[in-house]
Amino acid sequence: MDNLFSVAERFGTPCFVFDEVQLTRRMKAVRAIVPEDIRLCYSIKANPFLIPAMRRLVGTLEVCSPGELEICRQQGVSPDMVLFSGVNKTKADVERAMDLGVTRFTCESPLHVRLIDEAARSRGRVYPVLLRLTAGSQFGMDERDFFAALDHRAATPGIRIEGVHYFSGTQRKKLDGQRKELAMLCALADRLKAEYGMETVRVEYGPGLYFPYFNHEDHSDTLAPIRELAPDLAALAAHCELTIEMGRFFASECGAYLTRVVDTKVNGGTAYAMLPDNEEFLARFAEQYQKLLAEVCARAPEIDLVEKNARQRANYPAPYAPNPSAPTRGALAPLELAAERVGVPEDVPYTPKLLAATFMGSFDKDPADRFPALLDGRDSTLVTERAIAAAVPEEFVTALVSKTLGELPIL
Repeated sequence: MDNLFSVAERFGTPCFVFDEVQLTRRMKAVRAIVPEDIRLCYSIKANPFLIPAMRRLVGTLEVCSPGELEICRQQGVSPDMVLFSGVNKTKADVERAMDLGVTRFTCESPLHVRLIDEAARSRGRVYPVLLRLTAGSQFGMDERDFFAALDHRAATPGIRIEGVHYFSGTQRKKLDGQRKELAMLCALADRLKAEYGMETVRVEYGPGLYFPYFNHEDHSDTLAPIRELAPDLAALAAHCELTIEMGRFFASECGAYLTRVVDTKVNGGTAYAMLPDNEEFLARFAEQYQKLLAEVCARAPEIDLVEKNARQRANYPAPYAPNPSAPTRGALAPLELAAERVGVPEDVPYTPKLLAATFMGSFDKDPADRFPALLDGRDSTLVTERAIAAAVPEEFVTALVSKTLGELPIL
């Protein structure tokens, strides 16, 4: 604790502090619990700042957006370490990854099977892929499409299907669900061997183990879930080449967010602390965001929404308000164009959570095609955030991630 106080005094707040020694200690403990033949994969969306340390501690880094892939490139991560996952992969995303040297992909849909196959054949190569089997959500393929991809392998010579990717959720306290999934994956691996002639089946499995974040929770043994599940993981590993993929379970114990308290009070028996730094951070982010959006506008003469931008200006909550000195087309014109394209009502304020959208891989070329259920007014905010990500060019996203992250004091 004394260390954190000195960090706050030296670098100011807000800031993030990540403890690589603690991270290494935790990962070694996980490695000691899990059988040696089970590989470890870190999902970098949990905390991309830990990439330099994690690349020495795991065999694979799971990446699920162009923004995350760019971060890996900037960090000098070997493309051989990257598994390019993500539900919203486009042709451009796949080709960019291949051009950077990435060789392993997941297929979340029949479209992904075709995209990766076509990109591979255009390069005269064969790329290994994992088919993601859905757990009942929008992610992955159902059994019909999963086995159809296997049945029609001859039509996709640019890919080599090596196994299955499976993940059903995160922060799962009870292990009964994971045990059922592991038993299902055992049977699936045996079926792939028997019916499709696979000598070795690769399984990438995300157990979504629980980590306690709050003070009232039990922090006495945060490795208990992996310890309890280890025998079941070992049983699956006897049927396949198993990799377990996790993010927050690996990383959550290894960092601190430092802020300051400007006021305290007790209302009705509940103690409150007033923290100023969230607003400060958002203001810093919004400032950088506006500068880069101005650059986008300067390169996009076809976007001209001056009148609409003027009408909308009053609807933006601080600190997201448009920059009054922005170019004549309006600093938020690309966002408005996107919102207009997917039918977001004019009176909906656009909250530019582009950084979050980047990390979550929300890069739909046409959000209306992918998320029709969201266009009925029930969740206009989500549509807008995805539309934001869709409207902004990839080079802008890269610049935003780099500059925003680069300005934060990360130790």
